[in-house]
Amino acid sequence: MCRCMSYNMSFDYRSNEFYSLEHLDENTKKIIVDIIGGAKSSQSDAAIVAQNGKILGAYFSRPHVGSIEAMSVTKSIVSLGIGMLYDAQLISLDDPIFRFYPEWRQGAKKFITVQQLLSHTSGIQADPTTQEIYASPDFVQLALAAELSNHPGEVFFYNNKAINLLAGIFKKISGLSMDHFIEITLFNPLGITDFAWMKDSAGNPHGMAGLQIRAEDLLKIGELILNKGIWNDKRIISKEWISLSMNPEPLSNRLDNGINYMCGLLWWVKMRPTMYFAEGYLGQYLVIIPEKNIVVVRQMHASQNIRTNTFPNFFNLVTELAA
Repeated sequence: MCRCMSYNMSFDYRSNEFYSLEHLDENTKKIIVDIIGGAKSSQSDAAIVAQNGKILGAYFSRPHVGSIEAMSVTKSIVSLGIGMLYDAQLISLDDPIFRFYPEWRQGAKKFITVQQLLSHTSGIQADPTTQEIYASPDFVQLALAAELSNHPGEVFFYNNKAINLLAGIFKKISGLSMDHFIEITLFNPLGITDFAWMKDSAGNPHGMAGLQIRAEDLLKIGELILNKGIWNDKRIISKEWISLSMNPEPLSNRLDNGINYMCGLLWWVKMRPTMYFAEGYLGQYLVIIPEKNIVVVRQMHASQNIRTNTFPNFFNLVTELAA
């Protein structure tokens, strides 16, 4: 049975906060209040905590926040789009990329697979910054022209450049641009209408970032993951793809602020307690806690005040919520 979202929120417009904490234990109440309070003090635009389809706490910086750039949370949405192609048997994780781009049939690039693109193990040369990418008029061609830094499948390296190649693969397979394909197959069934997708000068939607979306709609996507691909009693994406997406890549083991996590297929995975999450620059978050049926979202507009606005304690608080 699907858990459907309850949006009956009554805000205190003096503080722009909302709480519905009845029947929760005192420790859980405190953590939720700390998350929402921390969102406010870190100048977030939006934060929501929901359990079993019911919103327990929320903060919005103003009555109508609208869509906000999700930064690298975009990557996880792109992964769901690839899942739609997978479910339609139009793509396989083992497919070599040269199936779509024959120019990679020669040399070591012939070994790069779809799974390696999705797990940041393709070996494609990557700039730790995004300056080279944003300076390029064609993100897809930039990725195609990149040399290899490592043999495919041997090293995990977070790779914005490689992810942009996925936009071209959507077009090659479906005949639709990536943003249009995801709109039809994912956003329309979820009732997501207020969004935009940044594109390069050649018209390619960005794969690495660039999706502008509302916090309430990220919550729907989190709920879809909790329901293993079902929304309002209708299957949108296969349970198999959700499971594959959250299967950690062994090469990706990371430690940040004392928290250990790994990478699945463009989703981050934390074990003990289990959490699946998408994360972006400036502390954009979509977190799913499957064992407690909880989804947490945090968003904020781009700002140069990184130290103040990233909400550095967010993930520690969410980990406490998951425990």
